[in-house]
Amino acid sequence: NEDCADDTKVIARKFIALKKNQDWALYTLAGRRLTLHEWDEITFVKDLLIFKRAGEYRLITAVQMSRSADEQKIAFTDPFDDVKPWAMQRLWVKSKDFEGVLDQRLQAIIPFDTYKLEQTYFGATAQSASGYKLFNRQGKEISVAKDMRIHEPWIALQIDGKWQLFDEVNRSLSASSFVS
Repeated sequence: NEDCADDTKVIARKFIALKKNQDWALYTLAGRRLTLHEWDEITFVKDLLIFKRAGEYRLITAVQMSRSADEQKIAFTDPFDDVKPWAMQRLWVKSKDFEGVLDQRLQAIIPFDTYKLEQTYFGATAQSASGYKLFNRQGKEISVAKDMRIHEPWIALQIDGKWQLFDEVNRSLSASSFVS
């Protein structure tokens, strides 16, 4: 029967995704179709909806998607090359050589730049050709270093040619410096 779905799933407790002929579409809980059956995948992180098609990801908040049910145009983000869940219900996103972390409102928590972001117990590190940036859980830059070593709960940072210990618990650099 052409009216039957191949698969279904609830998205963000607010929508239903239906798969027909290998393509997904999003519907309201009342059954009103919001998108065409043109997506390879539809997933979510809390209230952020993630649409994937042909290797590109587009994002939209559940609130923005709900507005599209009122005949407003769907306001997807520009495409991203990769998207992954991040701590605190955020998303790590990549576009070409740029990486960043977005919150539930699609605001940049960790700004986009040409670095390699990695989650850590204290937040994140960003490695680039010039060294490292460290970000706390709220996305605030807490330090910049030429080199870095992490051994929880300590972080050794090379700043101005000297190694210093950073204690994440006390959130301060130690007074003593040491030479490697």
